[in-house]
Amino acid sequence: MENTINIFLQSKGGAGKTFCGSLAAQWIISRFPGTLVAYDGDQENDTFAQYPAYNARHINVMKEGSHTVDPKKFDPWMIDLLSHKGNAVIDTGANSFSPILAYLVENDAFGLWKEEGKKVYIHTVVGGGDIYQDTAEG
Repeated sequence: MENTINIFLQSKGGAGKTFCGSLAAQWIISRFPGTLVAYDGDQENDTFAQYPAYNARHINVMKEGSHTVDPKKFDPWMIDLLSHKGNAVIDTGANSFSPILAYLVENDAFGLWKEEGKKVYIHTVVGGGDIYQDTAEG
């Protein structure tokens, strides 16, 4: 596995994105040492960034002193991903799901990543029971 981007997307909070992202990060660390770059996009709970082994960078996209997303704050993250030649794991967080997805689509991130030879994997979590409907739709 080389030059991959693994994005964990789900609009439902508490569905298990961070857990699944941590499994992917652990697998990459054990199988491909030294290739992982990790990002935590959750604006409220930076749980993924708190695992020391992942050395995850928090993607802070909020405007200073506001609860509004600043799309320009995604640019350094995108540049980082484009220049990294290893494997990436991105835990989006429910509160950044829509802004991150909008940024990726509006800026043709998937096309740029493809041009750079990156393989993009979008992972989502579908829960059972009372969260099934929300996770199946999100």
